[in-house]
Amino acid sequence: MPVSLGLRSRLATSAAIIVLVGAACGGSDGLEAKADPTATAVVEATVAPTPTPTPEPAADAADAEGADAADEPADDSATDDTAPNSGSALPTPTQGPISGEPAFTAASKLTTLGLDEMFFGDPVDFAAEVADTAWTGLPAEGSRPQCYTVQPQGGPAGIHFTVMDGSIERVDITNPIITTRSGAGVGFSEAALIDLFGDSLDIEDAVGAKQMTFVPTDAADQAFRIIWVTDGNAVISMRAGRTTIVTPSSPCG
Repeated sequence: MPVSLGLRSRLATSAAIIVLVGAACGGSDGLEAKADPTATAVVEATVAPTPTPTPEPAADAADAEGADAADEPADDSATDDTAPNSGSALPTPTQGPISGEPAFTAASKLTTLGLDEMFFGDPVDFAAEVADTAWTGLPAEGSRPQCYTVQPQGGPAGIHFTVMDGSIERVDITNPIITTRSGAGVGFSEAALIDLFGDSLDIEDAVGAKQMTFVPTDAADQAFRIIWVTDGNAVISMRAGRTTIVTPSSPCG
């Protein structure tokens, strides 16, 4: 049957619409969507590797320990296990507290100026508040000794503070959990100390031992030292404090 011109026109229009719809749909089943260049750039930016920081040269370790090293004169008595001025044996180093919560932990760091936020020169009562502890070994009420030693009530064991004229002026450490910021502490080898601090160390030989003292170059730290005592191989004790008090093996005489 002949098709009228009007019907032909409508059929042609419908065909055109179908073609346009097909083109708009991309002619696919939806699994071949075109990649968006912008999206690709975003992804690539997101997964770009983080630059690896360049490690600081070992020579900077001495500067970092400016508030983190010690100079201790060599002496024979420094290698024994007697507490300063007490004549009693130091407790065996342990990672556990004496009682209650420990005042210091493996995160605590020794510097030429103090231990954590407790600084040499702090009044003994104020120092206890800073360390959130109480002191064991305080003198009898009413007595006023010029020099004595105390321990944090919550431990850990192997840490003795020297009090001079009412202020914390020195700390002696035999507990291996406490180190300087560079990781130097009890058990650290002599070779590692030398590699770390180099010419900043003043080394004195003693019978069966060595005393290795860190001498800071910073003017603000000149009045302080950190001292490591070794058995000829590794550190067995360390101390830090004001030079005049930390140099003698027994600060209170």
